[in-house]
Amino acid sequence: MDLQPVAKPREPFSTPPDSYGIIRKYTYGKPSFTPDEFYTVSDAANSPNMVVNPSSATRKWFSPFGSSIENIEASVTLSYAPFPNISIFRLMSWYYNASNTKSLGELNKLVSEVILAKDFQPDHFIGFNASKESKRLGAERSIPPATSTTSPPFSVKDGWIETSVFISCPCDGVRHSSEAIAPKYEVKGLFYRPPLEVVKAALSEPGAEKFHTTPFKSYWKPAPHEPEEPHHVAYIPKLGSDIQEFYLKTFGELATTETLTHLRRELMQAVWLLLLDDEFVHAYVHGFEMELFDELLSLLFPRFLAHSADYPEKVLMSGIKYLSDCPCPRCTTLKNNIPRLGTMRDLCNRERLMRIDNEHRQFDIEMVRKWLYVDGKNITSVHIDRVLGPKSLVPTRNAFSFRLFEHGFNFYRLFAPDLLHEFELGVWKAIFIHLLRMAYAQGDDTIMKLNARFRQVPTFGRDTIRRFTANVSGLKKLAARDFEDILQVRLEVRACIPSTTLNDLENSTTRLGEVLRKFQSDVCPAYNTKDLPSEETARVRRQAAHAKKTATRPTKKATPPESNTSKPKKRSKRRNLNIATYKVHSLGGYVRSIREHGTTDNTSSQTGELEHRRVKRFYPRVHKGKHVAGIATQVHHERLLHNLNEQNKKAQTQASEALPPTPPEQHHHISEETRHKVPLAGWLGENEEDPALKNFLPRLKDHLLARLLGNPEASEELKCTPADRATVIINKNRIFRHRVMRVNYTTYDLRRDQDSINPRTHPDIMVLSGETEENSEEPHPYWYARVIGIFHAQVLHVGPQSKSSGLQHMEFLFVRWFGRDLNYSAGWKSKKLHRIGFMGENNSPFGFLDPGQVVRGVHLIPAFAHGHTRNILGPSKIGRPFSLTDDDWQYFYVNKFVDRDMAMRYRGGGVGHKSTREATDFFKTDRDPLDIKRRGRKQPSGDEIDEGDSDEGDGDEGEGDTDEDDEDEMEYGSEEEENDDDDDDDEAEEEGDDNEERDGPIEDMELLGYAEF
Repeated sequence: MDLQPVAKPREPFSTPPDSYGIIRKYTYGKPSFTPDEFYTVSDAANSPNMVVNPSSATRKWFSPFGSSIENIEASVTLSYAPFPNISIFRLMSWYYNASNTKSLGELNKLVSEVILAKDFQPDHFIGFNASKESKRLGAERSIPPATSTTSPPFSVKDGWIETSVFISCPCDGVRHSSEAIAPKYEVKGLFYRPPLEVVKAALSEPGAEKFHTTPFKSYWKPAPHEPEEPHHVAYIPKLGSDIQEFYLKTFGELATTETLTHLRRELMQAVWLLLLDDEFVHAYVHGFEMELFDELLSLLFPRFLAHSADYPEKVLMSGIKYLSDCPCPRCTTLKNNIPRLGTMRDLCNRERLMRIDNEHRQFDIEMVRKWLYVDGKNITSVHIDRVLGPKSLVPTRNAFSFRLFEHGFNFYRLFAPDLLHEFELGVWKAIFIHLLRMAYAQGDDTIMKLNARFRQVPTFGRDTIRRFTANVSGLKKLAARDFEDILQVRLEVRACIPSTTLNDLENSTTRLGEVLRKFQSDVCPAYNTKDLPSEETARVRRQAAHAKKTATRPTKKATPPESNTSKPKKRSKRRNLNIATYKVHSLGGYVRSIREHGTTDNTSSQTGELEHRRVKRFYPRVHKGKHVAGIATQVHHERLLHNLNEQNKKAQTQASEALPPTPPEQHHHISEETRHKVPLAGWLGENEEDPALKNFLPRLKDHLLARLLGNPEASEELKCTPADRATVIINKNRIFRHRVMRVNYTTYDLRRDQDSINPRTHPDIMVLSGETEENSEEPHPYWYARVIGIFHAQVLHVGPQSKSSGLQHMEFLFVRWFGRDLNYSAGWKSKKLHRIGFMGENNSPFGFLDPGQVVRGVHLIPAFAHGHTRNILGPSKIGRPFSLTDDDWQYFYVNKFVDRDMAMRYRGGGVGHKSTREATDFFKTDRDPLDIKRRGRKQPSGDEIDEGDSDEGDGDEGEGDTDEDDEDEMEYGSEEEENDDDDDDDEAEEEGDDNEERDGPIEDMELLGYAEF
């Protein structure tokens, strides 16, 4: 149990609901400071096209604390220490932050950030020596800014420490009086930073002013009708190449494969024991005092919330066998029962069989370690397996258990599902590969059609859906984001926050389990699926490499090398889809993980993988013989320069009040340039026969007049006379064309993001339809259109109804409308995407829109099975400005799964969708029967299962342990032949005020999540 300091209890404090209906409840009383008090729209900007202005807030973050810190603003000055001048500082900063491969982009950065800087002086480089300047960063660990009294960007203790760790080595048949006197093997080259110092460093950086240091819970009740970089802690070395020499010298024999595996586990835990030192444990229990950005002394308690890792690292950290009978680090569900995913029994077993660190587990581990080190038993002994086997444990002492168990810490709760490795590169990759096998088995030109269709899928956003490769089925150089894109255009996925949304996610897991079981039992057997060509080639390469390796392996006493004289088989055997894998099992853990740890971006290993890529970038710059030390030094230098740059940005911002060109709070942005003029008389005359321009000018004036009169939605219904249109005068009878319109919007999770609308590349948009049950037989919240042109004009409104006597700048979109296919059942209940098609010539296919009506851009996927048609619209170069043919796709599917925000716009209930909430509440009635049936159901408990549902003692015969055959089952099963690995295994190896009244009690609201430091 965590020990907290004795303090006078304070009454819980709840904030009044904000404009979105969000309430925060502070259990420990009103906070002394919350950074959200000065939160601006710029702080929520996600898009790189939103130029964030750090000085956009009208008050400084420290202003409520009065004169005690009035001097902070004055102390923030430009700093370039330890370099002799600002020019050298800018050059070194560019060098450490640039990529190793110099590109034109990096050259542009050099010119813009260094050479063209206002304070750049060539004289600063007289006598410049790159090696000398680089050493300045390592000469001082504490570097205060010149002429400044602010805290240094790094403390003396924050640097990297090089040390060694020692691990006890067991040997079969060798006895010792205790584990303590067993031979110790030294693993050198461990570089680490004390975790407590890392925490203090993070709290000392410029970004710390936005940290929440008071725990709270967020609740949401909608009104009626309404990245800092991570810190690196340690670089863990591998077992030394001399480990076998050590064993031969110490024990007279080589270490077995199983022993080496045990030593690797011991090394991981030894490193964590070093990190969880006495100072950290004391801070964990009693807290540590630190003066934060508000210059108030705070007592802080470090906590571990989650450990993001791929499956092999989870196995190492949790102390279980790799792909064994109980492969999950969170529960002891048997592998045989994994296909029950989403069933009530599966949901209950996850609770009933949850792994818990207790004295019983620790006793078993210590007893087995005594057998290993004192009695000299073999690590594969049947006696050891009888004790640890039922729960697939290994004889490794866990560092978290050793240091923090007595303080109530259960290390098993650290392990959250990993969306990157376990779904995108796990379950979905396996299913997609098997779908490709089925396509190959079907023969004909199925694969060619598949690749062609992927090539025709349009992109969306800056990088949401990227252009697919010409040969998707070849699976060449596909990263996790590529598999994610493939999934988003083929299958239905969702990611949500509120509690009712999590219930729906749980129901979706149930449906997914049903579909997987039916797919495996009913669909897969109908296809004679075999290895893909790429899989067969990779398998032959692995077999050849394995044969070469075993041929040169020395003979060992305990595990002699296996002979591998068989030739690679020319024909692969049947491949079956295996759903009895840990990665399938982990799909059922997301609901609980989101409730405990927050949304999946908090627990995904993607952040760590991207950091690995950043660290690897330093390798070409360092000494290859001491690359770990070199990389640690490079990381330290980069972090120091980053903090100095952030400090300098703050100083420069205070001297400048330039407004950003595209404020995030603005709905949209269209250029005001007048370079691309369109003379209406000439343009309409040249394209007189084009059906898209039929009655163009009268309809345009109708649209502009409706907006000038304050009723833009009624432009289509407005019955204007020629006299009415004569009151609208387009200055010089010309309009101005633009290439891009950027639309800002609030996401479901209260961020500001942006879609770029381009008639050539991303032309499709969605607007609110205004349809209701009263005015439509089958209402739908959205209308869809393709933007043909983006224009602005200078308009003069005259006559008695005019509200202005001057020219008005008016922007408008020329669009081609889509219509819904009303004969096609779509939605959540039907489990189909909405289908739309272009409006025919007799149904007003073209029109105008106020850009302010655009909700978002939309991703449309052609309905390839229905092909093209020429029956919708005749030849039109205006209506099809970038098409080489006169035909159109018959139908399109609206991809509501293109991103999380879009999915929530088709589900309803998005916290940030305040302006469209009333319209999208329509989707709350479009639910699968399972969602309605389970609404309000309590979370299942283990007591709800009868005796016959136990996972222990049944269905575990014939299950493998951790051999290579079992590795192949990680993704799929095979018949009649042994497969050493698969692609999945290869990657695993690489790897304000007081309380006010509110509308309704907090208990009746949806819990959004927790926040604590």
